[in-house]
Amino acid sequence: LYSLFRRNLTTRARLASFALATVAVVGVAWVVGQGDRSDPPIDVASTFLAEAVLSLYLPIAALVFGASAFGDLIEDRTLVYIWLRPIRRVVIVLTALLAVVSVVAPLAWVTGIGASLLIDSSTDLILAATAATVVGAISYSSLFLLLGYISKRPLLWGLVYLILWEGFIARASKGLNATSISGYLHSIVAEFTGADMGRADFALATSIIVPLAIGAAALAVLTWRLSRGSID
Repeated sequence: LYSLFRRNLTTRARLASFALATVAVVGVAWVVGQGDRSDPPIDVASTFLAEAVLSLYLPIAALVFGASAFGDLIEDRTLVYIWLRPIRRVVIVLTALLAVVSVVAPLAWVTGIGASLLIDSSTDLILAATAATVVGAISYSSLFLLLGYISKRPLLWGLVYLILWEGFIARASKGLNATSISGYLHSIVAEFTGADMGRADFALATSIIVPLAIGAAALAVLTWRLSRGSID
């Protein structure tokens, strides 16, 4: 089952697109690292990691791969063959999540490490990128797995959520920031690096538990929908 999900996700077009995106992000980071700046390098590197990778690259990768896990199978009408097998629905959902995270997390981690270390060579950045990438990959992928199953246009609605809500509305205040996964990922980076970052409003434990709880809730709803739904 894992191999089936993984093969469907890792098309050449998707992998090539995100490989080019990685090169672009790392290239921008190199330019930033070469420029003159008044802020401490660790602050610049942490902000770049949080904004360019954890708030842009990672959620878009999770959206593309997560929405496709069930979305592609529904579109070509092959999900029915999995759905009719005597496999517990929670196993199907968790296997799909594992397949998505095993693609998204390495892509985002390599991009984050490569980009941030070009600005500041601190081991704290490696720890920050690793922790935030794992938490972000699980939470975003879980959310977009659900969206890919319940929506006929998951990419459109996912982009609306990422751009409108997380990109603008959630940044307006600390209260709204608490509803944004990216706000917690910013806090994880700040906790590890000690960087001065505007959206780092939460303690480390909160920044890990809340996004994972959001992901668990999405997986629970997806499991329930998969158990009660019907496939034509």
